[in-house]
Amino acid sequence: MRWWTTGARARLRRRCAVRGLDIAAVVDPSLDDASAPLMQAERAYQQQVQQWSADEGAYLHLQATRPQTVADALNDSPVGLVSWIVEKFRYWSDAGPDLWAVFPLDMLLDNLNIYWSTQTVGSPMRLYYASRHLRTPRTSSDRVTVPTAVCMWPTCAHWPFSCSGRAWRRATCPPCV
Repeated sequence: MRWWTTGARARLRRRCAVRGLDIAAVVDPSLDDASAPLMQAERAYQQQVQQWSADEGAYLHLQATRPQTVADALNDSPVGLVSWIVEKFRYWSDAGPDLWAVFPLDMLLDNLNIYWSTQTVGSPMRLYYASRHLRTPRTSSDRVTVPTAVCMWPTCAHWPFSCSGRAWRRATCPPCV
């Protein structure tokens, strides 16, 4: 969910008097016919994102097209819910081979219990659908103009959206640090 907050905060900045942002990823700039040609590093980054999407992005596509189908299945199956959530903790963290060394079992059980007891696993899934179908499209002139800190995670090879190069970040977010 790191990149959801990135887009939300950037959009909030355009509508409200925000003095600064802290984000965990930079949303790629919108490109159009007037955009400058991409540099080699930016093309490599796009290829990395495409590869990640092919290898790891099925959940995103599924939730962006049929979120309620997935939600109903996970709300009906405790084993399915555990598998879905624990897999995300494992692959979206820097836990390495030992998930339990990073995330205490009680913390994972609390997380699972919240979704299971309230039957609300579909709520965050609908963000993917809304993002694809309901969000106002960005334009090549969209910019963040306030000081912005971008946290770059050490395991960004697994999550390329947080690893765009400095030039790419500055295209959308010139005051990034």
